[in-house]
Amino acid sequence: MTFMKQTIFIVGGAGYVGEMLCEQLGKREDVEAIVTLDKEPQSEYSKALPKVTYIQANMADTDWQEKVAAFSPTTVIHTAWQIRAMYGEAEKEWHWNVDGSNNVFNFAFATSSVDKLIYFSTASSYGARPDNRIDHRFTEIEGFRPDDYIYAKEKRVTEDNLKSLFDAKKAAGEGTPQVFVVRPAAITGPRGRFMRIRF
Repeated sequence: MTFMKQTIFIVGGAGYVGEMLCEQLGKREDVEAIVTLDKEPQSEYSKALPKVTYIQANMADTDWQEKVAAFSPTTVIHTAWQIRAMYGEAEKEWHWNVDGSNNVFNFAFATSSVDKLIYFSTASSYGARPDNRIDHRFTEIEGFRPDDYIYAKEKRVTEDNLKSLFDAKKAAGEGTPQVFVVRPAAITGPRGRFMRIRF
């Protein structure tokens, strides 16, 4: 069987999800190369993964786009996030997460080789409220709810920005990649014990 070879760009390659994706996607026959970006140094484990090119840079910076574009990525997977609150540095955290995500989205929409954008968001932006019910499942129509929890707020704003960019491109008659949003409630597992200790 002949596969169309993919070049995957993973943002957040030093993180829990990002590094697992580098590992698993590197085993696929239809994946020719993986380019991954993270503000953290590459782990020793990651250095041994096949097909991976590692770029150490913050997604909020503007010096990585040209380097990544040179690989002509076909799929962009955005998993990066500063999850733990940076106390006393709220503006920096917002810049890293929200402005950085905008950089990733703009890159995906402006790079002609990209045909898929996958963004790892969260279910927490629906809001943890005392009146939530187990028998009620939130839907897209309801949308996210305002929340003072900074993680949920940043994720909500970031999704709004992604939708606005998508809608603007469509309204202008411009082509867009397929966009997928993944909203896990929580991500954890035993593999974390093998990763660098962060907190």
